[in-house]
Amino acid sequence: MASHGSPSPDSCTSTALAAAPSATAAPAPASQPASKPAPPSGPTTGACGFTPLEDRTYSTWVGLPPDPKKAQTHGKAAVVLQTNRGDIPLVLDKAGAPCTVQSFLFLIRQKLYDGTLAMANGGPDTNGSQFFLVYEGSRLRPDYTVFGQVTEEGMQVLDQIAAGGIDPGTEGTPEDGAPALTTVIERAKRTGVGATR
Repeated sequence: MASHGSPSPDSCTSTALAAAPSATAAPAPASQPASKPAPPSGPTTGACGFTPLEDRTYSTWVGLPPDPKKAQTHGKAAVVLQTNRGDIPLVLDKAGAPCTVQSFLFLIRQKLYDGTLAMANGGPDTNGSQFFLVYEGSRLRPDYTVFGQVTEEGMQVLDQIAAGGIDPGTEGTPEDGAPALTTVIERAKRTGVGATR
């Protein structure tokens, strides 16, 4: 999908939220019938310039987010990832990555993350709906956008998940991989706590 947000730092703390999110067409206006219109096929023209991926083999298309004329660069947005292991509250930074936050919140409204845990970055300009939570000290390449933090309450849940170890998969290393404990995001939602406009 689109690459947006500002360049990210190349290191972060144990509470960073990093991603390569972008989204996928604005929801139908309230006056539209129940059927959804076809998502726009080209990039948006607002401040963020969201662009759909050409290859959607590994993604779920829910459209592109609304693209404001001016990016919302003030305040924070509170989100909670309700997982089978416990709730993971997040605080998203609109000032640090306004377009990434705009996209992430859109994807939450579209219920894209309900039931999934996605992690990856396929290279330049391939940012999609995938994101990951950074646990402990990690160095991130500059092509990742840090767009929020996991709260202390959320870190307690991540500590439990991390204690179960990792599954490096067939191409992974012992230091990197998905959680060995099955972890499912059952629902992702925006909350009013800690959110500002």
